[in-house]
Amino acid sequence: MIHVLTLNYGQRASKEVDVAFKLVSLLKGMLPCEGWGSIVEYKLVDLSTLKSVWRGAQLTDESVRIEEEYATSVVVPVRNVVALSVAVAYAYTLSELYPGGSSLHYLRGTLVGSLLYETWSCYLSGEHHCGACESCRNRHKAFREAGIPDCTIYKEPPGDPSELERTGEYYVHKCCVEEFVSG
Repeated sequence: MIHVLTLNYGQRASKEVDVAFKLVSLLKGMLPCEGWGSIVEYKLVDLSTLKSVWRGAQLTDESVRIEEEYATSVVVPVRNVVALSVAVAYAYTLSELYPGGSSLHYLRGTLVGSLLYETWSCYLSGEHHCGACESCRNRHKAFREAGIPDCTIYKEPPGDPSELERTGEYYVHKCCVEEFVSG
């Protein structure tokens, strides 16, 4: 049994939350077929009031410019500590529901096939990834370093433009153009 949490921490890229919901919906049908268990609960935890605490961070403060390269303002102080605390508290309540269970297992980031390209990394909430922010550039770099074509749709090229092809208003990896056009 899989329990999924998504946190709304007041991030500017609120699309991240929408994409998480969409992926959970898709995974609900796929995971049992793969023998990975089933999603029995999905919770959206609203921590958006913390946005007022995390002033000066690119990800939460509308007055801070989104940078193309890493800057300390991209850090949301102790965001991961807060997320982990919420997850541990939630897991503790689950141990009460499943008293015979000796351990809890967490599924984080396990994606099937092309769902990997449906995840959201951009600091903005546009129709597609912007390609200009530090997170889009890191996402593209990670695909390159892993030797995987980056089939993410970008508004601007996040890296070497020679790897990408312009399709209408957007850019996509040359290996993925046919899928983008037919999809």
